[in-house]
Parts: sequence; C-alpha cells; structure tokens
Amino acid sequence: MRAKRAAFIIVVVLIFSHRVQAATHEHGGRVVDRVKVVILDRSIDKLRADIAALRHELADVKEDITKTPVQEDKIRVEAPPPSPWHGASLDRQNFESLVDLVPTLSSLPSAITQQIVPLSPQPNEDDVADARAYLVQTATPGYTMLRQTPEVSIGRLHPDFAVRLAEAVRRCRARGLTDVGIYSAYRPPAFGVGGFSDKFNSLHSYGLAVDVTGIGKAGSSAAKLWQECAQYAGLYLPYGPSNRVEFNHTQLIPAKKAPSPLRQTITANAPRDLTQMWMASGVSSHIPGIKHVPIVEADR
Repeated sequence: MRAKRAAFIIVVVLIFSHRVQAATHEHGGRVVDRVKVVILDRSIDKLRADIAALRHELADVKEDITKTPVQEDKIRVEAPPPSPWHGASLDRQNFESLVDLVPTLSSLPSAITQQIVPLSPQPNEDDVADARAYLVQTATPGYTMLRQTPEVSIGRLHPDFAVRLAEAVRRCRARGLTDVGIYSAYRPPAFGVGGFSDKFNSLHSYGLAVDVTGIGKAGSSAAKLWQECAQYAGLYLPYGPSNRVEFNHTQLIPAKKAPSPLRQTITANAPRDLTQMWMASGVSSHIPGIKHVPIVEADR
C-alpha cells in the first residue's frame, strides 16, 4: 500500500514538473518575441526620423539653388580665337612667322628624333659615284647582274636609291650583318625574271628595286634588322621581312607595282633615257648633274 502511494506521488510530481516547464517555456518565448517587436519598433521610428531630417536638408538645398542666379558668362562655351592664317595670303613675312612656330629637332623628345632620318647635304657626283662603287664592292651578284655586269646593273639604279642603299648596307654591316649586299638590281623586262607576268610592272625594270642577300631567312632577326636599316635610310620593304619569297625585296618608292608613267621611259631591253626614267619615278633627288651611265642593249 505504501509502495503504491509513493508511486502515485512520484507520477503526480513528474506531471506537475512537466507542466511547469511547458508554461515557463511558453512564457519565455512570448517575452523574447515581445523584445523583438520593441526593438523593431524603435528602429522604424529612428529610420522615420532620419528620413524626415533628410527631407528638410534637401528642401534647404533646393531653396539655395533657386535663389542663386545663373552666371551665364561662367557656363558659356566660347569659340577659340580665329587663326591668324585664316583667310590670309601666305606671303614671305607670314611664312617666316609660321616657320617660327614649328619646333626644332632639339626640342623634340629623343625617342622621336632617333626615328628621324638625318638630313645630309645634297650629295655631289662624287658622293653618288662612291655609293655605286660601294654597292658593287659589297654585292653578291646573281644571274641577272652577271648577265649585264654588276656595274651596269647598279649604274642604272636611281642615284637617290643608290645613296640610300649604300647607307643601309653600311649600317647593317656595322651592326653585324657583314655579308649583306645586293644580288639583283636593275634588270630589263626582256630577261623575263620576277614575279609579275608583265615584267614592265616590276620596279627592277626602272632601277627602283633591288633584292639583297646576307640577311638570313624570311622572318629571321637578320631580315628584320635589314628592314630596320633600310627604313632608317628612307627605303621601303613593301612585302615585309617575313614574306617567304619577297622578304629581301627593297624599293625606293612604296608602290609595289610600277606607276604607269614609268612604262614609256624604257624598252624591253633598256632604258630610253636614264634621266627621264629616274624622273618619272617622282623622285628627283640627286639627279641633276649625274652623268648618264652608257646604255647597252641587253642581250636577247
């Protein structure tokens, strides 16, 4: 009997404890939720106060803007002053004033002046003759040069071309390309050599193009060095140093195909007149006073 009574009391105590814990948990959860609501309400109130203050500040700024007069002279874009040369004739006095505005080479950055080809005095006949002699001396003559002799083949090059080529060869040899030289220069259309089906289109036929040797293969560092030296001397490699066939082709003028005025100055075997042929290129430098190279008909 006592055992049953003790067991009953224990069960009642356990049930009561469980209900107390459940009630406590429920009450505590309500308290937590209430605290969250209070905190949220306070945050919303603070946000509303901040928004109201910001509205007042914006209203003050707007009022200041509307009260400040617009100063048109500060926002008006004025046109630049008219050029003193606009509508004026360029007489000697104006020309000299204009020249004064051009910067001298000494005022340019060194990175720019290094890319400018130095302007040398106008060569005389001896200078051109020396250039031709140097090109003959350093040449590795190919078939077309030997067929007409290197002296004739190089002698029919435009004199300005010869001077510039000699400069390029000297420059490259000084930088390590000791075998660079010409192996094909002037050649008449009758030889039938070259990439053009119509050989009159080749600048070789007018003494305006050469092929060089001693510069390695296409795309090599030596070929690129030759391009650098040739461009420094004012010459053109229209196909570039990486072209598999024409990487060594070098010209006085940039056009790949011979301009039409040149065609009338030659026959299939030789120039009609060297001076006229050279002048038809559009480059007149070094031509006056140059002795004509004797014209010898190419063998058929």
